[in-house]
Amino acid sequence: MTYNYITCRSPHEASAKRHIKEFCCGKKFEAEGIEFIVLRVKGQSFMLHQIRKMIGLVIAIVRNIADQETLCKSFEKDKADIPMAPGLGLMLENVFYDGYNKRYADDGMHSALDWDQYSDETDAFKNDHIYSHIITTEIINGTVIQWLGTIPLHSFAKKTAADQDNSTTDLEKVQEKAASDEEGKTVELTNPSTSKVANSEVK
Repeated sequence: MTYNYITCRSPHEASAKRHIKEFCCGKKFEAEGIEFIVLRVKGQSFMLHQIRKMIGLVIAIVRNIADQETLCKSFEKDKADIPMAPGLGLMLENVFYDGYNKRYADDGMHSALDWDQYSDETDAFKNDHIYSHIITTEIINGTVIQWLGTIPLHSFAKKTAADQDNSTTDLEKVQEKAASDEEGKTVELTNPSTSKVANSEVK
């Protein structure tokens, strides 16, 4: 149940359910004196804001602002106040065609759709163009660092009926406006952050 991680959906809708196949954390690395880390999420499909809210709650827990009980309650049907991480750092890293490959790859007429043979080129492109842009933008604007200061403003509690009538909270609207320059260029899948965020999102 991803109801609390998406917008404009009822917990009873089928679209409120998303299957996450993998969620992993890479090793931290340093750039321009700031530590970054890559979080990769592999899923069947994603909804608007889903990954940003997943990352937001993970960071809140790591920073001891939220706890495991908050995480468990976030999968219930009551709408909760979950922080949404900035769009800076979110990107689509890979597209998987598992169903297609399973059905057609061995039929003698079609080839499997995968990008493993291009891994060196794609990794070089990410490092030279995407990661570098994310790092530079964070250093100049401090997008994630500023967002960290808003996490304690969230109650993480069940919203009232009036709150649930609004698909986006006032705080989320402010965050969306602040991150609008960085958002919209990529699709949510991988999120590299500064270690100051998780101490422990450059996709």
